[in-house]
Amino acid sequence: MKLFVVERYGANDAGIKDDSVQKQRLDNLLKKAQKRKETAENAIISEQQQEQEEIVKKKKKRKSQVSESVEAEKPAEQEEQQKDDEDGLEQRKKAAEASQEPEGFTVIGRDQFKKIKEVKGVAPKWLLHPTVISVDMKNLDANVDDVLDLAPVLKQTLKTENVQKMFPVQRDIIPWILREFKFSLTGYWPRDLCVSAPTGSGKTLAFVLPLVQILLGRPLLEVKALVVLPVQDLAKQVFSVFQTYSKGTNVKVALAVGQGQIENEQRQLVRKDACGNFHPLAHIVVTTPGRLVHHLRVTEGLDLSKLRFLVVDEADRVMDSAQSDWLFHLEKHIAKSGSKRVLGQVPPLTIHTLETQAPPPQKLLFSATLSQDPEKLAKLALFQPKLFTSVVKSKNPSADAENDEDENVGHFSMPAEIRERYVLCEEEGAKPLLLHCLLTKRAVKSQQKKGHGFKSLCFADSRMAAHRLCLLLQKLSESSETKLRVAEITAELRLMERNCILNRFTNGELDVIVSSDALARGIDIPSVDCVVSYDMPQQAKLHVHRVGRTGRAGRKGEAITVLSPQQLPSFQHMLRGVAKGNELKELKSPQDEMEALEETYKKALAEVRKCIKEEAKHKLVVKKKRTGVFKRNKTARRKSAKKLLKAKRK
Repeated sequence: MKLFVVERYGANDAGIKDDSVQKQRLDNLLKKAQKRKETAENAIISEQQQEQEEIVKKKKKRKSQVSESVEAEKPAEQEEQQKDDEDGLEQRKKAAEASQEPEGFTVIGRDQFKKIKEVKGVAPKWLLHPTVISVDMKNLDANVDDVLDLAPVLKQTLKTENVQKMFPVQRDIIPWILREFKFSLTGYWPRDLCVSAPTGSGKTLAFVLPLVQILLGRPLLEVKALVVLPVQDLAKQVFSVFQTYSKGTNVKVALAVGQGQIENEQRQLVRKDACGNFHPLAHIVVTTPGRLVHHLRVTEGLDLSKLRFLVVDEADRVMDSAQSDWLFHLEKHIAKSGSKRVLGQVPPLTIHTLETQAPPPQKLLFSATLSQDPEKLAKLALFQPKLFTSVVKSKNPSADAENDEDENVGHFSMPAEIRERYVLCEEEGAKPLLLHCLLTKRAVKSQQKKGHGFKSLCFADSRMAAHRLCLLLQKLSESSETKLRVAEITAELRLMERNCILNRFTNGELDVIVSSDALARGIDIPSVDCVVSYDMPQQAKLHVHRVGRTGRAGRKGEAITVLSPQQLPSFQHMLRGVAKGNELKELKSPQDEMEALEETYKKALAEVRKCIKEEAKHKLVVKKKRTGVFKRNKTARRKSAKKLLKAKRK
């Protein structure tokens, strides 16, 4: 080691032959190395002293913060502190041992590996301090006549539709929107609104009624309200509600969702006179994000510069969709028209802005799973928003204690009328048989007690899984005593076919609908007794929307999730952020019925395999025919083009 040090530092004095000079140089180098070593040790000791001082300070702070009521728990806390100190000392000893340098070498630096803290967005005040809406659907105290702000025409329509009581969401939201509109007439800008309420709580009527009332008696046709929904089915459902409550008034509503040709929709939106001027034909336009962007690009004469209301139903899904840039296109369209309205980032509210700029469209956001992420909400550029949310108190006090700090923020809520259960299935292949036994058992009970069938809605995680499950349930019901009438709905079906199946289901001609997640959002299917998640949902948001197809408008409902023992812990963990009125309980699997139907289940499986193979062959034949027709048409077009060329040359 000494030789190495001499060679390293004495390379420039290779010509020196005197041994005494070499010894002096070596001594000086060793002294320098020793000094460096001492300074490094002193630095480590000083760091340790600083850490000990910090620990002592923390102890003093803890002692000062301990109240008199917690004096009985002091011994346990002191033991924990001693353990923490011992662990800290052991860690420091290990660090000192690791930092000890080998003899003859200098420690240049040390690597300290520390976890970087995740930076989280600070939630704004309006998100932390919302107005809480009641979810009690049993004790409704607001009659239709008690809502003084509503017009007599709308009250009469509500009574004809057998609506006698207003739900809590409608009781609180409708007067607030009408008050904000009256306030905006004085020259001030209206505040934006966010509503997070459970599925089936009456959110649609909460924005339909005030919009129709505000637009009553307006002789001039201008697009004043734009209602954006994620999918065609939901848009059509909301459009039908608008049509119901705008009957007998001058309010015109148009639908633009891409069902037919765009020319037909353009005729409903805009009219061109003999002089070439364009005139709008609707006060309210119900649309989807993709179709809205298409109309903004293609439809000539479409003017949204006079927009006063922008309603986004199922807001979280609209913002997460592929056409998430629709707001940018809408803002660009309004800016092109020369309007003084601001849709994007709202400037500071001063006297100058009030005098020079028109108030922006009031944004009304509704969803059962409204995002609480400040970054996502910042994209919407909300102006002084007001949040209305509903909180379902759990019957489990420990669950309430866990969520007590932020009970209003970041939690989804479900109707208290829904009874949630899960059933364990150890074998993955036996899940269809288990589902068949559960549904038949409930159908028999319902027939005996109520005198009518039991309507169930089953969700699978893919289109193919839904199709196989539907075939299996059909085959099993053929050989059983209780015949279940089963049909399937997937995104592959056309809108007319879906509506036909839903009508049969509501009329009692079908008992079970097997679906992918195409029906999981927003669609109001009357009198669904039970929702079954055949495949476990991957997100709490999806679970809330699936379960929300039952227990709507204060009716009782049941939700069953089929799980394997391995999925149970992750499912329970997922539901921690969901506020439930009832506890999640286990449902015993009907093992005896399953064993009795084992042979019939095997036969049904074999028949379903044959059906799927035949369907696959049929699809191949159709595909080949289509490609053959296309090729024949292509060759015919080429021949006709050659003939035309020859004729021209002649």
